[in-house]
Amino acid sequence: MLQDIHIQNFRCFEDFKAEGFELINLIGGKNNSGKSCLLEGILCLNKGFGLKHITHIRETKIENLLNSNASNKVISITAKTNLNKTIHFENEFAVDFSTLIVEKNESNIEINFINQKKQLPDFNLLSDFDEFDEKLLKGRLIDILKIVDNRIEDIRTFKSKEGLWIKLKDSKYETIENFGDATNNIIRYFTPIFKKLLLSKSKKELTILLIDEIENGIHYAAQKEFWKILFDLCKSENVQVFATTHSLEMITAFNEVAKEEGEGAYFEIMRDENDAIKILKHSPSILEEELEIKANFRGEVFKDKIDLTPDLIATLNDAVKDAQNNLIDNNIPVPFIKDGWIWQTMPNGKEVKYKKLEPLKKIYAST
Repeated sequence: MLQDIHIQNFRCFEDFKAEGFELINLIGGKNNSGKSCLLEGILCLNKGFGLKHITHIRETKIENLLNSNASNKVISITAKTNLNKTIHFENEFAVDFSTLIVEKNESNIEINFINQKKQLPDFNLLSDFDEFDEKLLKGRLIDILKIVDNRIEDIRTFKSKEGLWIKLKDSKYETIENFGDATNNIIRYFTPIFKKLLLSKSKKELTILLIDEIENGIHYAAQKEFWKILFDLCKSENVQVFATTHSLEMITAFNEVAKEEGEGAYFEIMRDENDAIKILKHSPSILEEELEIKANFRGEVFKDKIDLTPDLIATLNDAVKDAQNNLIDNNIPVPFIKDGWIWQTMPNGKEVKYKKLEPLKKIYAST
């Protein structure tokens, strides 16, 4: 599983690090904060991939992928996995940006990118649909499609190259073009996972799925069930997901499932006062409290965030030890807040719950 990534001089990133990725990673932030660029940076780690592929996705010239503040004219993307293998991808540009001198990519990871273009991924259901059907995978796809439309009964190609056809209850087959974004996007999102199932690839081999603006077309009432199925398939097939969103409803649904599954994390991308891009990880328990008090966690205000550096954590731990020693010497309990409760550390060092905190919504509403 991809754990960390370090991106230098690529697009909006001058020197960017993100750490602590989990199986399912949801990324939020304001417009132009770097969410899509992070996905593209991860995509560069795809085996056989290069910056020329990003130029097709972005419909831009290759020199535009170099950060405007880059001094050494080198784009470097380095990532680490939990297998202690380092993946390194490096491109070096000529000074005039006209020639790509070096392109090195030693990755063996397969990465699928679902952007906002409407076409299906490289693995197209049309070409392998008969085998897809024979292996009983079609029924699983239909069950997933019922998340957004429970009238769906069947999906076929009629052995033609004209596309997918869907049958609703008490209706005739209609081309998929007659259906909305939700149906089309569900097929696009889950196709790479079904590809792994169909081709019987080893579950030990990591597959990464990147989804830009994952909320598009999916009604908020269906989002929690969507996440449940995605979590289940990704855990069973060893598929790691990185998805971006602007949607509060999608973040809320994601976090509910992440808490239930004991997997996943939300990452907030934002710009600091110097316009440098930062990223903060929110665990499901922390994000739940932020959702309750209607806090800002979608890249709104960086100056209100606390960057928990190792030095700061060490300082806080030292302060806690001093407080514990003080309470033992003076035989008094010390209160602290954790998981929505007021706790007390007793003189003997034992931590006990004291009182459940009320959500701060009323306080926010009255100010």
